[in-house]
Amino acid sequence: MQDASSAIRPKGKNTLVDISVTTNAKSTGIKGFDRWRGRILVGVKEPPSQNRANREIMSFFSKLLNCDVKIVSGAKSGQKTIMASCREEDARRALYEGK
Repeated sequence: MQDASSAIRPKGKNTLVDISVTTNAKSTGIKGFDRWRGRILVGVKEPPSQNRANREIMSFFSKLLNCDVKIVSGAKSGQKTIMASCREEDARRALYEGK
């Protein structure tokens, strides 16, 4: 993944991560980095209906980062910000290794 440092930032004891989501993908995972938007590209298998894609995003990032994750902005948009209950350094390590 290209340098995604602008998409990951601390928020108190938590970490905010800016993502851009594509639904109905072949597989769920990190697909790269959009340097124009400053967001990590994420594909999810689930459709956006009935909050299914959001639940899959939270589940995927919870497993990847090994912490609690919630969507703090963009719940009804493809451009989202998630908050992870882990340190920024740990989130960066997991995100870069996860690609």
